[in-house]
Amino acid sequence: FVRTPKYRVEKTDDESWKRKKYKRKHGWLPLLELSFAIYFVFAIAYAIRMHMWGPIAFLLLFCFGYGYMGILSLLQTVGGRRLDSFWRRSSAAARP
Repeated sequence: FVRTPKYRVEKTDDESWKRKKYKRKHGWLPLLELSFAIYFVFAIAYAIRMHMWGPIAFLLLFCFGYGYMGILSLLQTVGGRRLDSFWRRSSAAARP
């Protein structure tokens, strides 16, 4: 069970929620999802090589699904801090 974070944001310009202790930990799940995506790439290559055309659509679905979720999960945990600092610099530069 993972507790749902409660940030108590009351104002639109309140950014204190970013310092709260409820931050997502770096987990192993995105790496597992990406490994499943790689597995399905090899399964697609095998199906093409063996001329098994029927399951390729389903294998593509699984490959893109696991790859999409794995990449987004990694971007959320690892790249989130970089994007946040980028948006702060951009918005500060745009202010008069």
